[in-house]
Amino acid sequence: MNKFCKTIFSRLGLSDPKWFYYCSRLIESTLNVMGYLNLLSSTWILLGRSVRFTKIKIINFNVDNSQPKRNNNSNFGNTGSPKCWQAYGDRVDIVRRIENFERSTVKSFSNRKFYSTGCTINVERKFESFVKRAIEFPKETIDRDLYHFLCDPNFLNIAYNNIRGKPGNMTPGITTEPLDEISFDVLKDISNSLLKESFCFKPGRRIQIPKPLGGERPLTIASPRDKIVQEAMRTILNAVFEPTFLESSHGFRPKKSCHSALEKIKHEFKPVAWVIEGDITKCFDTIDHVLLMQVIEAKILDRQFTKLISKSLKAGYFETKVISHNIVGTLQGSIISPILCNIFMHQLDVFVEKLKNEFDQGVTAKKLSAYENSRYKIKRAKRSGDMTELKKLYKLSQRSPVMDFNDSSYKRLKYVRYADDWIIGIRGSFIETRQVLEKVKVFLNNVMRLDTNDSKTRITNLNKGKVVFLGTNIFRSKHVKFSARSSSSKQRQNLQLQFHVSTDRIRSKLADISMLSGNTPMPKFLWMPLSHDQIIYLYNSVMRAFLNFYSFVDNYSQFVSWFKWVIYSSAAKLLARKFDLSVTKVFKKFGSNLSSGKFALYDPKLITTEPKFKIDATPVIPNLHSKFKSVATLYKLECVKCRSDYRVEMHHIRAMKNLNPKISEVDRLMVRANRKQLPLCRECHMKNHHNKI
Repeated sequence: MNKFCKTIFSRLGLSDPKWFYYCSRLIESTLNVMGYLNLLSSTWILLGRSVRFTKIKIINFNVDNSQPKRNNNSNFGNTGSPKCWQAYGDRVDIVRRIENFERSTVKSFSNRKFYSTGCTINVERKFESFVKRAIEFPKETIDRDLYHFLCDPNFLNIAYNNIRGKPGNMTPGITTEPLDEISFDVLKDISNSLLKESFCFKPGRRIQIPKPLGGERPLTIASPRDKIVQEAMRTILNAVFEPTFLESSHGFRPKKSCHSALEKIKHEFKPVAWVIEGDITKCFDTIDHVLLMQVIEAKILDRQFTKLISKSLKAGYFETKVISHNIVGTLQGSIISPILCNIFMHQLDVFVEKLKNEFDQGVTAKKLSAYENSRYKIKRAKRSGDMTELKKLYKLSQRSPVMDFNDSSYKRLKYVRYADDWIIGIRGSFIETRQVLEKVKVFLNNVMRLDTNDSKTRITNLNKGKVVFLGTNIFRSKHVKFSARSSSSKQRQNLQLQFHVSTDRIRSKLADISMLSGNTPMPKFLWMPLSHDQIIYLYNSVMRAFLNFYSFVDNYSQFVSWFKWVIYSSAAKLLARKFDLSVTKVFKKFGSNLSSGKFALYDPKLITTEPKFKIDATPVIPNLHSKFKSVATLYKLECVKCRSDYRVEMHHIRAMKNLNPKISEVDRLMVRANRKQLPLCRECHMKNHHNKI
């Protein structure tokens, strides 16, 4: 080896001993040397850096002739990005990709492309290839080794980055380890335990959340390490099963939401006369594990991966110092539970789709003979020029409907599901609607082992009553009276579906947080210790969230007027108590928008255009139950240490004399700024408290 290195560097004209040292280190470790001519043209070699290869092979050299003694059919390369001529990319050195070459020369070698050796990029590329295959062949079973793909620490790192920015995932489980202190070494430990199949899910911490209509909903919070593994599992399961889901499913899916479900109802339920409101009793808590695993194992052949899913289902929960292990159900609050629910409920979607194909009949509905007769008389009156008769006929036509809702030759079945809430629309008779409901009940009970809630599962006539779905009242518009030129008449509308805000639901939510008592706005005393800016910020977040979610309703202007009055009155009463003023003096001092100088209450505009659906709208109202709002977040500050704007918090001290700028860098920054509080990101904040910075 020493003779080989001396020969190469003597031909290159390099006599310094340090070149010989670096060459030996590189050759003995991971570098493939093609010959001194290739080495001469390879500007990508950065001596002193470690360059990784997927396959390592030292090639024989003919030092005298500078050519290999024999042809080399090598295949050593690396994957990654970027494909460019730089020596560095994706935070690692870049090497060439060389495949199936014969007697490599300087020209052939120099024409090769560069590829990054970044492991995370490689994992992302492999996963993208896997997702593409799953989309192209949605009906095929998955025979890939998903478990070892999940065990890759770089894939776990991707899963960690997916959840670390979501506030709900920062809630601690039964362990004291916070999610934002997980390091890459911890991810490697998780990876090793997964490879050894020794990883065990810890019981989640269970809390009870009150329901709007009474009762409680259990919410289970997993430990940070379990959340990372669950997110990795969810990512893979979503890639496998998402292409198989039907368009009727809208819950917990990409580019699907409550708005997409309601928009589908508005467009497709127009001919519907009867509606079945379906409700499953504790769907998440009663899903049979055996049946669920049968569905998953029929699609995924990797038994190590499916075994891990089964272990997560049996993790159990910790409540009131007692650990309970689940026999049925998926834990609500778990990262993986929504996709598991969709996988299981997909069976119902397929069953209803078959019912639809059997039930649908006819191309178009017949028009009523009375409407056809009036249209014929109007045409004849126009030809004759009899204006008196024409006005009379127009009044009669405005009263009569167009379509025959009792036409037995035209039938339609429509279906929409959001998580465990589903709704079926029937264009047919009441008897046929009852038959469809009974078939669905039998399927849920016998095949899926789920029970329907009889008190909430009902049949409604849309022409006479209303349906409540996803917090929205749905009904058909009625004939309305109108007056013109001192004469009254009835105008026949197009019988479109109307969507109105469920005020009872909103009143209940506002009453739960003590912002409304009956019909009277109340101050939210929980926010009283906060500053004026923080109070206005929180009230604005609640108002914008509600108005954004209900942007599609037909009574939007009416709802905005009432909701604005509630928010403004509640905020004014809170500021009045805070500053010991009357409500009238609060408005005089701070203005109609209760401005603090930097922040003012949001003034929504009454829209006159057609209501719009927003696919990214969410029913979760942020800050509704918030106890405070960080000043750092409020003013969009960044960390003074690392300049990050992610999860910035305020670091406080009791007195300036307690600072020691010689020991702590944060103390030095605070002394320089002469302040008792300083914005730090979560990571730097924790390091400072642990005396690491």
